[in-house]
Amino acid sequence: MMTTFLVGAGLIAVPIIIHIFNRTRYKRIEWAAMEFLLNAYRKTRRRLRFENLLLLLLRVFAMLFIAFAFFPDGVSNAAKWLLDEAGISFTGGAGATKPQHLVLVLDDTASMRYRELQLTNFDNGIKTANDLLSRLNDRRDRVTLIRVSTVQVAAGDEKKADDETLQRLNRDVPVIDVKKARELLGHALPGYGTGSLLPALREAGRRIASMDDEKEVPRLSIISDMQANAWAFGNPGSAEHQTFVNIMEEIGAKLQKHNIPVMWHVVGQNSTRNRGITGLSLEDPVVGVGIPNSLNVQVGNFGSGGAESSEFKLTYRIDNEEERPFSQSVSVEPGMVRTIRQDIPAFQTAGCHSIQIKITDQDRLEDDNTRTIAFDVVEAVEILIVNGAPDEDFSKDEVAMFKLLLDISSWYNPEEGRKKTINRVSVVTERQLSTTDLSVYDVIAICNVGSVTEEFAKSLYDYLDNRGGSLVFTLGANVNADDYNTHFWREGKGLMPARLDTPEGDDADVGNPKLHTIKGVDLTPGTPFAMFDENDLQRGLLENPTAMRRWYGVSTPAELGLADVVQSRTLLSIVTEGAPELVVDKPFGRGYVALFTSTVNNAWNHLWENRGLSLWMFSELIRYCSSRTAVGRNLMVGEHFTRVLSEREQTGRGNAIENPQSTTDKLVEATLPDGRRRLHYTRTATPGLYRLKYLATDDTGNEIVARTELFSVAIDGRESDVGRLGGTPGPGGAANPPTVLKNALPNLSMVFDQRSEEDAGITGKASTAGSSDIWVLFIGLAMLFLVSEMGASLYFGRRAE
Repeated sequence: MMTTFLVGAGLIAVPIIIHIFNRTRYKRIEWAAMEFLLNAYRKTRRRLRFENLLLLLLRVFAMLFIAFAFFPDGVSNAAKWLLDEAGISFTGGAGATKPQHLVLVLDDTASMRYRELQLTNFDNGIKTANDLLSRLNDRRDRVTLIRVSTVQVAAGDEKKADDETLQRLNRDVPVIDVKKARELLGHALPGYGTGSLLPALREAGRRIASMDDEKEVPRLSIISDMQANAWAFGNPGSAEHQTFVNIMEEIGAKLQKHNIPVMWHVVGQNSTRNRGITGLSLEDPVVGVGIPNSLNVQVGNFGSGGAESSEFKLTYRIDNEEERPFSQSVSVEPGMVRTIRQDIPAFQTAGCHSIQIKITDQDRLEDDNTRTIAFDVVEAVEILIVNGAPDEDFSKDEVAMFKLLLDISSWYNPEEGRKKTINRVSVVTERQLSTTDLSVYDVIAICNVGSVTEEFAKSLYDYLDNRGGSLVFTLGANVNADDYNTHFWREGKGLMPARLDTPEGDDADVGNPKLHTIKGVDLTPGTPFAMFDENDLQRGLLENPTAMRRWYGVSTPAELGLADVVQSRTLLSIVTEGAPELVVDKPFGRGYVALFTSTVNNAWNHLWENRGLSLWMFSELIRYCSSRTAVGRNLMVGEHFTRVLSEREQTGRGNAIENPQSTTDKLVEATLPDGRRRLHYTRTATPGLYRLKYLATDDTGNEIVARTELFSVAIDGRESDVGRLGGTPGPGGAANPPTVLKNALPNLSMVFDQRSEEDAGITGKASTAGSSDIWVLFIGLAMLFLVSEMGASLYFGRRAE
């Protein structure tokens, strides 16, 4: 741009060259008749020189202002060069002659990929950032570039400021010169992740607070699309709102010493529209060979100030097959999220599979129009029940009703002429357990087992560490609490999620026992009993039965002061004094352990009576345990993939990851204290399907892929909601972030700058306040000088005549 400006400015040389050419001296010849004219010329020479010089200056200034009008960036760069040479920053405010330190907060979350015409909001943000850098002195001023993705920390650690965190921030967010900042912006790309802007503002405040007022002038510029999710703390009702206010007031007090406001650069239009896939799951997370299943797809219609058409089409692709249309068209009202159910054909082969969902209609944020899920298809779910109280009488047997429950299926197989279930249930007694290979089972249920030997306990620990399966304990009259605590609790270091105390409640065999109901404590998505919180009817299936007669009291890690050591949670409790725990769980090793503090025995809990405990609870718990093979299989952008290898999986030549770009990445490997290898992969910044390859060697010594596992990475559904801070979804609900911020920070000196591609036209050049006025000014001055030159020429010519 500077070169083009110099070419344009070179036009001013044209009148100068003409002027010099007209002064070219010719060969002088003495001629007596001309002496009279020469004497007259000598008398008027000074006046003629003045007139010619005046005309020359008018022509030069006319050409110069034409160049200024058509190449304003060149004017800015030329002025900046002159100021740099003079040691002055091209910024206003007090202290402009001191070194400037610009703290630049740049939003690079997924919503910044929202596209207006040709450019994304992030593109406009980069243009804004470069404009800010152009106002600094390259030789003297400094920049701290804070990208939102760089300062994001794990949930719960936002307020920690330990030495390790500060060292990481100082390393990842260094203070750089203007030239280096310009280079970094030239290579910057928007991410696919989500996150709050609050950590970035907190880091900006820390940097500004550490500056020496005598040595440099602090400045803060924030570039963002002001998406409501990322700026939720800006709303007065947010739990983090006061923290946000405190941070900004501290920053404002520092800047006020130099009479400098906080600069907010809002990129993109206030009116936003987007449709996106926000969630994808299987109706039954355990997928069996030959058993049909269904997809549940969450689709949202988001925006502010109006929304796109609410009708659009979806397709799905299984593995590498052709795309198939959904059986129904999708209609979602503006501002709403709807779950669409789609039946899919049964899988005929076991192994890793994937399904990709796609919105066929394009919109302004295309990255959330596609979503992928990865899962295993199994021949059967192998379930082992260890029966601690067998009996030939069905009604007295400890696990007879439990096994019957697991054999129930709602899917009828017409070829076999019977109902088919994915569960393959085996029942053994305590004595048979020592000769049973536990490694082949996905779920093991220990039901009212009394005697616990060291060998028995070791087999369960080995099962969780190597097989990584699920273990469910149900108690009963045979259980010895001391033995269980000795072998399974181990003062919080064992596999059991809570310590057993004494039996409580009323014995079912004595008189008229008092009954108790059940209450859901943790029914959040992803927990074993989440389905009971979907509506009142399903919650009633869990809580309405008057079920509990007798149970074991337990002490949870939180009650024992071990909450920081043992990661257990209470899922269900009993509605009575003290709200004793009914179901407690925790991860252990590679596996999962759930403790049901009562029994599955029919006589004890009256499972089949109208007032009995709902069998749905056991069904959901076992289904959750069966589906744990998919845990860590479907991640959000930025979540790390971790895989602990069993002894069988550690053979071969190693492992590699193939990312969605079809390039190969290496994993970080570590050896655990027990000798097993743990694979760790952190480069999950791009949504799509990833392949974990198990490498081996064939007979000829060549490297081959022996086996492949799949896992998917998706954009957080919150990024699909592109509505802005202070906006109301739906028609007429255009957002107004400045109003919200001014109300939240009434005492803070602020300046708002709106940047959008639509304001600048199809060229994609970000609009600059007052640029059109400057163009008109320069054109007006050029015309003024041209008219003046014409008038002066006419006047001088007539007088000469």
